[in-house]
Amino acid sequence: LTPTAADEGASIEINGQPVPSGTGWTSQDLSVGYNTANIWVTAADGSEKYYGVNIYRNGESDAFLTNLQLSAGSISFNSNNFDYYVTVGNDVETIDITPTVADPGSVVTINGTTVTSGSPLTNQPLTLGENYFDIRVTAPDGETIFYYSLNVFRGVEPPALEFYGGFQTFYKNEEIYPFGPSASGVAAPAYRATQDTVGTINALALTLVKDLQGNMYSSSPNDSTIYKIPVGGGPAVVLTKFFNSPYGMVADAAGNLFVADQGLTNIYKIAAGTNTPVAIGPALSDPYALAIDATGNLYVTSNPSGKITRLLVSDNYATKEILAEEGFANAIGMALDAENNIYTTEISTGKFKKFLAGDGYANAITIDSLLQFPVGVQVDAAGNVFVAEAFASVVRKYPANGDETIFINAQFGLPTGLLLNNDGSFYAVNGGFGTIGKVIPAGGFYLDKPLPKGLIFDEYYGEISGTPTATSPATYYTITGYNESGKASASVGFNVLGGNADLDYLDISQEYLTPYFTPDRINYSAGVDADVTTINLTPVLSDPAATVKINGVEVESGSPSQEISLNTGNNVIPVVVTSANGEETKTYTVTVNRGRVEPTIAYSGSTSKTYYVGDAITPLNLVANNVNPPAYSCIPEEVAPMTGPIAVASDAAGNLYVADIADSSIYKIPVGTGTPQLFKDGFTSPTGIALDAAGNVYVADIEEGTVSKIPASGGTPVVIGSGFEEVYGVAVDATGNVYVTEPGANKVKRINVSGGTVDDIGSGFNIPLGIALDAERNIYVTNLDGTVKKLTAISNYTTDETIVGGLDYPVGIAVDAANNIYVTESASGRVKKIENGTYAVSNISECFIEPAGISVDGKGNVYVADPGFDGMYGGVSIINPTGGFYISPVLPAGMVFNDATGTISGTPKEPSAAKTYTITAYNPYGNSTATVNITVLPANANLSKLLVIGGNLSPVFGPDKISYTSYFNSGIEASVQFKPTASDPNATIKVNGQPVVSGAASQSIPLNVGPNTIPVVVTSANGASTKTYTVVVGSGAHEAGLKSVTFSPSSK
Repeated sequence: LTPTAADEGASIEINGQPVPSGTGWTSQDLSVGYNTANIWVTAADGSEKYYGVNIYRNGESDAFLTNLQLSAGSISFNSNNFDYYVTVGNDVETIDITPTVADPGSVVTINGTTVTSGSPLTNQPLTLGENYFDIRVTAPDGETIFYYSLNVFRGVEPPALEFYGGFQTFYKNEEIYPFGPSASGVAAPAYRATQDTVGTINALALTLVKDLQGNMYSSSPNDSTIYKIPVGGGPAVVLTKFFNSPYGMVADAAGNLFVADQGLTNIYKIAAGTNTPVAIGPALSDPYALAIDATGNLYVTSNPSGKITRLLVSDNYATKEILAEEGFANAIGMALDAENNIYTTEISTGKFKKFLAGDGYANAITIDSLLQFPVGVQVDAAGNVFVAEAFASVVRKYPANGDETIFINAQFGLPTGLLLNNDGSFYAVNGGFGTIGKVIPAGGFYLDKPLPKGLIFDEYYGEISGTPTATSPATYYTITGYNESGKASASVGFNVLGGNADLDYLDISQEYLTPYFTPDRINYSAGVDADVTTINLTPVLSDPAATVKINGVEVESGSPSQEISLNTGNNVIPVVVTSANGEETKTYTVTVNRGRVEPTIAYSGSTSKTYYVGDAITPLNLVANNVNPPAYSCIPEEVAPMTGPIAVASDAAGNLYVADIADSSIYKIPVGTGTPQLFKDGFTSPTGIALDAAGNVYVADIEEGTVSKIPASGGTPVVIGSGFEEVYGVAVDATGNVYVTEPGANKVKRINVSGGTVDDIGSGFNIPLGIALDAERNIYVTNLDGTVKKLTAISNYTTDETIVGGLDYPVGIAVDAANNIYVTESASGRVKKIENGTYAVSNISECFIEPAGISVDGKGNVYVADPGFDGMYGGVSIINPTGGFYISPVLPAGMVFNDATGTISGTPKEPSAAKTYTITAYNPYGNSTATVNITVLPANANLSKLLVIGGNLSPVFGPDKISYTSYFNSGIEASVQFKPTASDPNATIKVNGQPVVSGAASQSIPLNVGPNTIPVVVTSANGASTKTYTVVVGSGAHEAGLKSVTFSPSSK
């Protein structure tokens, strides 16, 4: 309000506050409803006059829109629908948005900008793909806010890919029926016309390689430098300037770099994570280009001699094989395909050549000629070859099927080095620009790894076809399809066997086999009474031409075997099938327990073990009787009925924690009770739950987009992460970092324990749901497309692989102490086990409705949370082991537990305090336990004794004390000798820098007058640890007092 007095000498007060005449009374708070301004005017003679102003603040809470109009695209608006999605064409670069509010007193903002109701917010820029607009309407009461969401997609919809069906088996020399993903929206093969700059390098660089962490490296002969482009991109930094003219460079599977320098005569290795080149192998003449095969052998071109040399990794590159002589001129680029055929580029002749491995590289085939300074050459998983033609500023793609050459123009500037990714994109060094660019496909299908020999891949349709001519282990292949708006991926798994060695059926004469027979399952059990002394088995072959032997005796398909005698307890009967061509065998195992005897296990000898970091341990074996191969009871037992259990976790004591989405709460089921107790309520839609070593509980709430931490005592939850888009699964590592899946954004994220910052990790997810970690901090993620992805910790989660595909709506995931993986299939009602290492998949139960969460404890018990159907039949159940060995807690990093034998092996990676580990072994009739105490110490670099010859040590020597002083009983000494003894006889010792044999005297060490510091350095046998003892030796009388003083003349 702005009051103005008629008399300049009058004064004004509003609600007791003096207000100068003509000056505003501003920013006064208003309550909803009536607000009164009492205005008193006092004249110069003291007389007063009152004015009253009533201000009514509308208290309505209507925050609806009545309309939402767009200048492009169309939506069907409804006030009660708060989410809208619209697609516009590529040519639509901006959009106008016009909101209309229901209450004229409401205020509307779009992405924070206030907009007048009924008027457009104009010229809003649209990027290719999704563009989000947050529309907020605040009612007149200032408190009620409604949120409308508008997602404008510019361009065509991204593609969609999906494989139907599970893992497949093919046979060598048998043509396969062409197959590929069900796909929509994938464009014809093409590349985008521009590249994305991901790094800069101020030098003429020629090569480009990547390590496990995703850092890129490039060699520059012009300034004798190897450059590193850190993961995430940015300016290149100097790795080393050791070289003269480094040209060729490759990286092996461990991330080690190998460099060929024309000015030096050796190949140099830069170990992963270091910057120190070390010469390897024999001397070579003018090493130029480098390539590496799948086993790690190195291939080197020598200029101008035209030789190709292979250095064998099997003897640390000492063996040199000449593969080709005078086959080229100035070959600057070299690459290998899956069959080890060699491709070279020649800068002086402009030729692009191929050397065939099949004829011993005797002949060179010129694929193309007159290229304008061809430099980098790379081969992708499908066998297509890419060549960087620097002076033409183009990358040529030579299709594997022999079709015409494809010219990729992405605004290159003197392209030199190339680096291919497994999703069809690639990086190129632009020598003329000083940049590294990423080129992304705009269409086509791309394969992530080479197919078995004889199979081919079609980039137009994404199909795999052909006749495999070699066997291949179980492998999952990821196919990625593109259009101009984005990409989508799907995975499929198959193996190639030498022949059909399956059984169609297997029957037993007494009792029945458990679990029921399927051709892919190889371990079975049966129990018979003690009075049953023999049984027989009847096998039925899948291929009648194959052969089968039971207990070493051949049996006709469909006929019973000979009678097999049974001992009391377990009897292991092998059933070996050999394919018709003799190239494939498969062994089924039937364990028959006569008398249904329970298992027994025990350790012989000491059960207290001390190991050292870096030292491979002697395998620790159990004495075991009547233990069955790893298996589970098919039919679960109910632990507790619940309304909507969706996630479950177990602690070290066996207590269960359950997220119940139906009543938005967390429950605890104390061990042995089967009675859920409310642990914490107040959540909205909890979907993920995890525990750390201290017993703190972590909860992911999908609707709130938050991750909360509940103290182990059950105190107030603390939100440790928010703003996620539909956060679902949660896991926590040993250091306290928290990992979550974000299905709404197709991301996995890490909440760092120090600082609470959030990082994106990994890529290529397709609606990720469940998440789990193993002891090495590798991450496993279930995706709604039916895949399980593994992200390796050693690569800082930049390296991922699809380890399983074809699952039916996989949701929950857990990892046991032996690194076996357990997954729930919500759509099929199954729970599956994925074997560590082989990733073989088997069903352990098929008896659930919609299994979601899963957890496995140290005894091998598998807990499953099943929300049931329409609020019915929900509960938490346990699947009991009927075979195998299980350990609790998890072993120290680097140590391995075998669940089929109970053996502990491996090489410890880090120290671990003394801890007791419990091993539990099963058969269908009971279990047995044994314990072992394991301590892992730092690598042994201790002394057990240290003597100073002729002198004393203070304090008295002890292996853990490292600082000493010494003096000599005889007074002044000119030298000293030490006699050190190592705790480990294989450790090495240096005294004052000179090697000394353990238990022997060192060389004499000269002493200066005064204190002399002598180091005694012990290096463990494995080189993993050093320890320095320090002795300060005094030379001269150790007594510094005067005995007497004589003056002359005596008067003084």
